[in-house]
Amino acid sequence: MDNSLLSRLPPELWNQIYELALHIDEPIALTWYHQHDEYVLALDPSSPAVGSVLALSATCTQARAECLQLFYTTNAFEMHLDGPYVAEHAQAVGRFFRIIGRERVAALRLLTINLGQLHAPGYNRIADTVQVLRPTLLGKGKFRASITGRCALGGRGRDECDEVAVRLEVEQLEASCDRVVAVVHALWKEAGTNVARDELVKLEKALLQAKET
Repeated sequence: MDNSLLSRLPPELWNQIYELALHIDEPIALTWYHQHDEYVLALDPSSPAVGSVLALSATCTQARAECLQLFYTTNAFEMHLDGPYVAEHAQAVGRFFRIIGRERVAALRLLTINLGQLHAPGYNRIADTVQVLRPTLLGKGKFRASITGRCALGGRGRDECDEVAVRLEVEQLEASCDRVVAVVHALWKEAGTNVARDELVKLEKALLQAKET
């Protein structure tokens, strides 16, 4: 790369080129693997977006260091916790941070942990996830970490049901819990069935437990 005309460009222009090449509009999903009796969290190499980044980073040692650093800085990442194995997932997150290294963890901008759609009594997964994952996420970098989910109301058997969107900011846990609790209180007053009201009470309990973490 030292002999390339591109190497003569000023660093700020290089950074602009990298950012244009590496930025992906949608959050990049981190994929779970089960390997050697452990959960492993990694970038999905079959993703076209990730594949282009890996190809660019493979051109030379300098490009690899610069590309990967900006890749984590300029993009948002998302992981889905589809199963009940919160403790194992937390361990996998810790391993992922160790694999990519401190500098790239520090470069992360936004990380979302998505619990998907939850039904009562599965709302307790919110508190469980916060309790187990928060120590792993706090203090590892300046990135914003959020735990999100959609809580369905009115029973699992209904074709259509109301949902409460939950988004808890790990760094501002109390305030974000309070915001969702306020929504729960407003919905409780308007709930048309006792089932929905009971589920809102369970959701509020899970949020208060998360807040105490």
